[in-house]
Amino acid sequence: MTDIITADLVTHPKEHVFDLYKQYREIRKTLLDKHASIKNESVSQKPPAPWMTPEIIQSKRRPRYLERVWRKSRSRYTP
Repeated sequence: MTDIITADLVTHPKEHVFDLYKQYREIRKTLLDKHASIKNESVSQKPPAPWMTPEIIQSKRRPRYLERVWRKSRSRYTP
């Protein structure tokens, strides 16, 4: 809160709209970098399960598709 209140945008705003916009962007970037900086994390990919074959994946697709259709329609009928 203090950083925002003491920022040049509040204390000494530019008069021209374009300059004010540039000032806003610079202060926003500075404050975000200070308080919410981007953190990089590495994620390792797990190897696929040896028992998960293309046939199993294909056989799971149809029921999942039908469930999504059912959830969208909120039909009370269940086959």
